Amino acid sequence: MKKKTTTLLLIEEILHIFLEDNILTIKLLGGCFTEDIMQKLYSIVEIFYEICKKKNKKFYTIYDFVNCKFTNIPNYLYYVNDIVTFLKKHSQFYNTHLHSTLLITEMELTKNLCNLVLSQYTPIRPFKFITNNEPREFDF
Repeated sequence: MKKKTTTLLLIEEILHIFLEDNILTIKLLGGCFTEDIMQKLYSIVEIFYEICKKKNKKFYTIYDFVNCKFTNIPNYLYYVNDIVTFLKKHSQFYNTHLHSTLLITEMELTKNLCNLVLSQYTPIRPFKFITNNEPREFDF
């Protein structure tokens, strides 16, 4: 049976947020962020969170960093504090509605970028780093 995928936000070459079954995926496509793009990301994700609250739904999250470009790491670093603030703001929500999270990364540098966020935000729910070759399973 084919899974149903719903795109919540697509900004060509920069960001794709989509829902597949009960998995919210935030996929970076390699381009640089701007303040406007980050606000769109936060708005869409918060709308999704509100729907989860209203329907009392739980979900999984995937952050896919496979397409991140080495040259854009300074741009991503610029938004680390904003991302940490967003995650902390929703920590109680994650405790209630999030099962767990996969972080998909191929480069050590993007893993270090994720760890920078994780050094300032302690996840409420379990998470796991995987590579693109590993199965996307939430059995941890």
